[in-house]
Amino acid sequence: MNIKQHIVYWGIPTVVVSSLIAMYFSGNDTLMWNMAPEVNRELGLLESLQHLLLLVMAIVFARAAWRSQISLERALFTVVSLGMVFVLLEELNYFTHYWWAINGWYFATMPGVNVYSKGDVSDNFKDAGDIFLVTFFVLFPLVAARINNAWVKYLHPSRMFILAIIIAVLTSRMAHFLDENYAPQNNYFTDSMGEYRELFVYWIWLTYSWVLTHYRQWPLAQDKQSGD
Repeated sequence: MNIKQHIVYWGIPTVVVSSLIAMYFSGNDTLMWNMAPEVNRELGLLESLQHLLLLVMAIVFARAAWRSQISLERALFTVVSLGMVFVLLEELNYFTHYWWAINGWYFATMPGVNVYSKGDVSDNFKDAGDIFLVTFFVLFPLVAARINNAWVKYLHPSRMFILAIIIAVLTSRMAHFLDENYAPQNNYFTDSMGEYRELFVYWIWLTYSWVLTHYRQWPLAQDKQSGD
């Protein structure tokens, strides 16, 4: 792996997430509010970057679907793109948090207008997501090299993602450690420390999406070429 790959896979998200953590725990009101405003954390840099990554992922898959000449590939990429749009709308609370901000309503006092904030849905999604992340980005790359299958070669993530997952967990633990031991006086973000790891994970998914749509060839297309 060359230095460029290290920068892309884990270097950029590490710098960005660590900088956002430093902004909040600096105790500086301006930096804290730029990272995540107390009135509505959805309007800060952290959440806005999450929204941006989701939007880019939706565009990446939509563009790949548009360019594909294979019906099944086009259909699957379209479904994934629409799925990214759905996740983005969920994260944006279907744009209602902008209305709350305009009216001066505090985010914490307003009911969630999305699916994952209802009951235990959010916790269940996170638990399932953690299991999938470890399985797909850690275990899968380790065994993929031993499996001679076109679909495995197409779908398997780079082993660089193993390091990215480890660093994502470490930066998240750093945020929780600072929250428990060096929390700022006005610690209004204490219940949202998991947002740092979420941003890192979105970057991991975006990187994987880009590699999949730009550097991997659909297996059925390979079969067709070999048969010509």
